[in-house]
Amino acid sequence: MAIPTDLISIVLIPLFSLSGLLAGIVLSHLAREESTVGKKYFILMYRIIFVSLSLSITYFLSFHISVSLVFLAFGLILLAIDFKKYFRSMFIIHYLFFLAGYFISGQQLIIAAILFLYGLPVGTLLRLKQ
Repeated sequence: MAIPTDLISIVLIPLFSLSGLLAGIVLSHLAREESTVGKKYFILMYRIIFVSLSLSITYFLSFHISVSLVFLAFGLILLAIDFKKYFRSMFIIHYLFFLAGYFISGQQLIIAAILFLYGLPVGTLLRLKQ
């Protein structure tokens, strides 16, 4: 019995991209000493991947100029908000933001791969904040 392609594109690929968060948490458990020392690098990597993911989705939405500009502006606002105060809830909002971009963009596999990479530093930062 073959798996329908709709199931793969709607359920399995987004779940794979969100598994980067779990991989980041596991990574922080495996390398506890390096995680605390490299916290500033995880924050830098989180921000770089956030910007690259926002720009990638905006590029793939370029066929709708108004949607892409709104998406880019909302992404910049999310990045500018101080995440120390709203730490855990901001990452949930970021994931919902990127999943919306995943579903409306045309290049879902590329967005899913970058979203997986985004989950690695986010998972590590979530683990370090506890």
